Amino acid sequence: GGLVVYNGKKFTLFTPENSKLNQHVIDDIGIDHNGSLYVITMGTVGKTNIYRNSDDSWECLGNENGTFYWVTAFTVGPAGIIYLLEDFMLSSSNTDYNTLFEYRDNTWKKLEADFMTSRLTFFAAIKADRRNYCWAASIKDNSYVLHVYNGNSWAEPPGGLFLNDKITTIETDGDNNVWVCTDKNGIFI
Repeated sequence: GGLVVYNGKKFTLFTPENSKLNQHVIDDIGIDHNGSLYVITMGTVGKTNIYRNSDDSWECLGNENGTFYWVTAFTVGPAGIIYLLEDFMLSSSNTDYNTLFEYRDNTWKKLEADFMTSRLTFFAAIKADRRNYCWAASIKDNSYVLHVYNGNSWAEPPGGLFLNDKITTIETDGDNNVWVCTDKNGIFI
C-alpha cells in the first residue's frame, strides 16, 4: 500500500519508508484550489492522520504518531479548510462519541453540532462547497437529513425532504450549486 503519484512520465510510490506518511493505507484524497493534495492514512485505529503535500513538500496536520482514532469522511474546501468526522463506532468504549472537526488556521477545532447526540451518529456524505461551507448528510430517526455549516452555526432544511431515501453523495460545481444524490429519487440541486 501507499500513495502512487504519476507525473506524466513515471509512477512514484510514497510509503512510511520514503515519506512523512505514518501508515501504508491511504483512505481518501482531497485537493484545494491552490493544488495542495490532502491524504488520510488509515490502517491502525488511533493512528489516523491527514497529510498535505504542497510544492512537493509533505506536512502532517497533527500529531505524527496519530491524530484521530478513525476517520469516516473528510472534505477540503477551496481555502484548505478541512472538515472531518472522527469515528468511534469500532471502539469498545462507551465514552467516546463520533466528533466533527474543522481544520482552519493550522488548528483542529471540535465543532459543536446538535445532531451529534449519539455514539453511533452515521454520516453518509460530507462536502465543502466553494464558500468553505460544510454540507453533511446524517441519519435521524431512520431518515436522511442534510446539514450545512456556514463557519459559525449549523442549519438544516425542513424535515421529510429525503424521507424514505438515502443520500449517497454530495458534490459542488464551479457555480457553487450543491448536488445531493439519492438512492431512489435522483439528484437534488
